[in-house]
Amino acid sequence: MDVLVIGGTGQTGPLVIQGLVDRGHAVTILHSGRHEPPLPPIEHIHADVHFAETLAPVLEGAASMPPSACMAARRSSPMRSMARSAG
Repeated sequence: MDVLVIGGTGQTGPLVIQGLVDRGHAVTILHSGRHEPPLPPIEHIHADVHFAETLAPVLEGAASMPPSACMAARRSSPMRSMARSAG
């Protein structure tokens, strides 16, 4: 299964990502790029998940959003709103 991890560079993120990869999932991580912890070879998308203007260019043309794990620290963000409206 394709999985998008939003955030995921903090303390627990690399463990969650490794667990997903170990279970055979195709993982993509969407994060700011300020922190690059050791991660398995996965796709990285760099954008600040807290600001819609940085998200629009990287999500343009995406037909749908795969199942996602939002690990961003703030309680509200454009990504959370987008995920809720996508169903």
